[in-house]
Amino acid sequence: FFATRAELQVRPESGIVMGGNFRAGALENLPNTVAVLEATISEELGFPVAVKLLRAEVEGPVASASTDLSYEVFVMVPKVQTLDETSIAISLLSLAVCLACAAFLGSSDMSQAAGAILMPGSGLPLAPLGGLLAVGQLARFLAARNLGAIWKPPVFLPSPQCGVLGGLSPETAAPSRTSALAVALSGPLAMFAASAALIAFGTMVGSGNFIDLHSPLNAAWPLALLPTHCDALVWAGVQGFWMGSMALLPHSPDGRVAVQSLLGRGAAFKIAEVFSYAYPVLSLLSAYQNGAFWSFMPFWWAWLMINFASNDPPSPKEEVTEVPIGASVVAYMSLIFAFLFVYPWPLHTLGSL
Repeated sequence: FFATRAELQVRPESGIVMGGNFRAGALENLPNTVAVLEATISEELGFPVAVKLLRAEVEGPVASASTDLSYEVFVMVPKVQTLDETSIAISLLSLAVCLACAAFLGSSDMSQAAGAILMPGSGLPLAPLGGLLAVGQLARFLAARNLGAIWKPPVFLPSPQCGVLGGLSPETAAPSRTSALAVALSGPLAMFAASAALIAFGTMVGSGNFIDLHSPLNAAWPLALLPTHCDALVWAGVQGFWMGSMALLPHSPDGRVAVQSLLGRGAAFKIAEVFSYAYPVLSLLSAYQNGAFWSFMPFWWAWLMINFASNDPPSPKEEVTEVPIGASVVAYMSLIFAFLFVYPWPLHTLGSL
């Protein structure tokens, strides 16, 4: 590698970005290239460093599989990513808050005033909802462990409308764009699969337990398709789809990592910025047209993202290898489905217009 420029970078990680030219064939043997760069730079600086091979961000459309793409060397002090007692305590505390919020959803005056989905006196199916959260986190843990990333305990997100909105897992650097995409999608997709199973069982067999819902439900349009006297497992499945879909919005951490893996860091940043404003604004338009409670969830989610989500996900260790076409198709379909599911407009009424 022959460096032609170097500049300091602070976000999303602190280090030095070096541009230049790689020797012929260097990018065809990435492990060896990274090892040689780390050894050489560490010897020059006198302390150990970690090296990432990142795709140079350029303005304008760039084909994802072009031989004209250029790459940069990002040099940083290696970080030891381990579990700590503080993050575990915060995760457990947030889970307790969510469970309390869900348990008292039907009896809390504040939740009822904020548009709680439950009628007074009714209760959420806590066991199935807790199972969905466990399935999502287990899938993320297994994906991270098998793909060389680090799993960290999530911060669970309460909601005065539905009790719990899922969990935010701190993003850690993955080996490649493909592995980062897989880790980001693992939790929501596992939750989708488990939710579909709950809905199927609750519809065809039934759990024998029911919850009473407000009518109409103005938090998300799929909820309006449910009966007011709803099987508990059917509701749990629908809420699972709701939680997974919110996690895949472009301004949510998992959604942003997915977009970053597909389109690049610069595009993901711009799309996240647009969505962070456009989603609440769209909900205001819907509230003006369809009722006040359509705006509550997008603004609540925006508040959660501001306070609990990281601004910039870390880049993978290398951005040279391409994301397989199959994985890209699954990712795009998942992102589109998630956005349509939580679109703040009564889409179920469009067919009757």
